Amino acid sequence: MPCLVIADADAIQDYVFACHELKLLRGGSGIQTGLMAELKRLAKHLNPARKHSVLRANGGTIIAEFPNKAAGEKFRREASRLFRERTGSAATVTTAHVPDTAPFDKCIEDLYSRLAMKKRWRLASEPVGKTPYSASCQACGMFAARESLADEDSRVPRVLCLACCLRLTNSRGIRYRLNPRRHLTTLEGIAERAKPANFLAIVYIDIDRLGEFMNGKKYSKTAYRAWSARIDFSVRRSIETARRVIDAPSEALLIGGDDAMVAIPAGCLYEFLKAFRARYRGNHYGTELPTFSVGAAIANSHFPITEFRRIASDLLRSAKTLREFDSVDYEIVTSSMTGKVIEDRSRADGRFRTAKPYHLEEWFRFCRSALDVKREVPASQVKALYRIANEGPLQAELEYDYLLTRVSVQARAYLKQIIAPGETVLDTRFWLMKPNGAVCTRAADLVEIQDFVNVA
Repeated sequence: MPCLVIADADAIQDYVFACHELKLLRGGSGIQTGLMAELKRLAKHLNPARKHSVLRANGGTIIAEFPNKAAGEKFRREASRLFRERTGSAATVTTAHVPDTAPFDKCIEDLYSRLAMKKRWRLASEPVGKTPYSASCQACGMFAARESLADEDSRVPRVLCLACCLRLTNSRGIRYRLNPRRHLTTLEGIAERAKPANFLAIVYIDIDRLGEFMNGKKYSKTAYRAWSARIDFSVRRSIETARRVIDAPSEALLIGGDDAMVAIPAGCLYEFLKAFRARYRGNHYGTELPTFSVGAAIANSHFPITEFRRIASDLLRSAKTLREFDSVDYEIVTSSMTGKVIEDRSRADGRFRTAKPYHLEEWFRFCRSALDVKREVPASQVKALYRIANEGPLQAELEYDYLLTRVSVQARAYLKQIIAPGETVLDTRFWLMKPNGAVCTRAADLVEIQDFVNVA
């Protein structure tokens, strides 16, 4: 009896971002990409009669059809073995199968239900060979050190676990098509061209409600396979195009399926998102593609990569609260000890110090308006807005009105337009009400955008 099999990598981001070093991040991401390609070849080999037996192979997930249960079981065993061997048992894969007899949409629903059930019962992987008496890996610190290995740059040997040895070895063999001018070895190398210097942006892009979108495409295997490939192609090509447009060092830390995480200089955020959106919507089926959301964490390049990822994930969830349009949320982290950035935005009086998240097109207009303010308004007056945004409601309005009297007529018009867009010339409103009823101000956002995001 024919069957459908799904293999889904467990906690793929935890595996890729276990280390802070760019070489090891690149190696872990490359191993995951290689595993998907290897599983795809294996699935085709086990079902040679079907030319298009793989329905999906991206984002750490592969779905394939097999002529019988025996072939499906062999694929599941081989998938588990390959993950253990290629990652040094640092990453695992969960598999499930269903008979391919019911209508295709019902088969897919049952397949994902079984996968979710197995993931709930999956045991967390234990550190391989780690005991209280063993030395820890000097790269990830999670597993027991296995051997001493020197990388090509420092030539200084370190004791590494098996997983990090495999990461480092794999990193050496990856070619960098999009960075032909230089060989990046550290995250600091990406941030050195940023303005201000050494500030890095980790950009997390994810397609909105892809499950709902694909529900309308699973009426046949052909449609499901085609749209799965289109989504993956659109995200990959849009990322590659955006990286070329910014003409600066960058690194795709994780890419595939419906999401991607990219490291870029903080000053290139506007250009990167502008180019990504243009390419994503510029395909001949771009208008049919679902919306996407962006979470961007901006901090010094020495900021821990795990914190970068955590904050970017929180910001992405915040951006997804804006529906029907492409959206973005970002945060500039200047403290080494950061809690939940979304919760820290609210004031004691219930108002918000920021208007984030933004619809992406609205944020583009906001960035362009910030250039006009930068040209016309003295920097000292702009920076005063950050302090005003933290005053009480009436005091903030009073100080804002006083600030407007101290700048030129043209500067006053620009400030009014960016802080209270669409209002009358005589209006000096400092607080805005968002569609969800939240009362906020754009003043602090203006100060931040001028220092960390360069549109020109």
